Amino acid sequence: MPAHGWPARTAAAVLAGACLAGASDLPREVPVSSEPVALNDGDPGVAYCGKLAYRGGLVLRSDDKRFGGFSGLSVSADGERVTAISDEGRWLTANLRYGDDGRLTGFEDARLDLMLTPQGKSLPDKAEQDAESLTVLGDSSLLVGFEHHHRLWRYRVPGGPAEVYPPPGDLPKTPANGGIESLAALPDGRVLAITEYRAEKAGLRGWIGVDGKWKPLWYPLVGAFRPSDACALPGGDVLVLERAYNRERGIVSVRFVRLEAQGVKGNVRLQGSTLAILEPPLILDNFEGLACRAGQDGETLIYVLSDNNFSAVQRTLLLHFALR
Repeated sequence: MPAHGWPARTAAAVLAGACLAGASDLPREVPVSSEPVALNDGDPGVAYCGKLAYRGGLVLRSDDKRFGGFSGLSVSADGERVTAISDEGRWLTANLRYGDDGRLTGFEDARLDLMLTPQGKSLPDKAEQDAESLTVLGDSSLLVGFEHHHRLWRYRVPGGPAEVYPPPGDLPKTPANGGIESLAALPDGRVLAITEYRAEKAGLRGWIGVDGKWKPLWYPLVGAFRPSDACALPGGDVLVLERAYNRERGIVSVRFVRLEAQGVKGNVRLQGSTLAILEPPLILDNFEGLACRAGQDGETLIYVLSDNNFSAVQRTLLLHFALR
């Protein structure tokens, strides 16, 4: 049977990519421990944040030095499989487990794979490796946004070679460390892309398009908040994850903003409404990954993942919510 149950053609692409990257870079399983975390450490009974109901969360740890720096997130439609990207040019895949009450309880069979170039080679340095955003297109391929060397690459499967995806023509004008931090594939086939630090009069520069044909748009700036990821909600609206950073205090607040589907279009300044704000005493970290899916009973389920920056004082957190 093909590795991880993938179709034979997909498994062959992964093996071919691994051969091109070199035997020393072969993907491997990585030991990851997971421990439950409360929404409020001081009051474990707290179960709500704004319009979000907490469905459990995990702190993920590994002795493997490659584990961390996760900046983009995808969760399968059934909620059983998670895919993330790191800003050091690696894929993370794992299986999720839930209790009978639907709470997130486990993170198993984790695996790290190299992100490859279109030629099947490993990414040579940080400027090439800095993957920051991830979304799943209608054909199930994975679209990844990189910064420093700004570009969009599509992958048929984690560990396989990349394909160049036509980016917005003026993407190179974006600040090196402020590129496309948020990507969301919409139900109608369009892709929404928002930068983190390309500020213009109308807001942060973004684009919306399909098949590489892009129109500009602008995301509103509110205080210190900057978008760090986005996903399409089951009904067609868009959820944006924002974080507020202070140079002395680090991440001080995280906000969830909903954009109505009819307002997400080209040549406009987007307008959103706040669904929830995470700030002390609620759990808080450098959340950069966001994923959404529909639950079996029709509810909307949300996942957020934090980037620990490979720092001993930060954590890799995976939190699970339901939209009330």
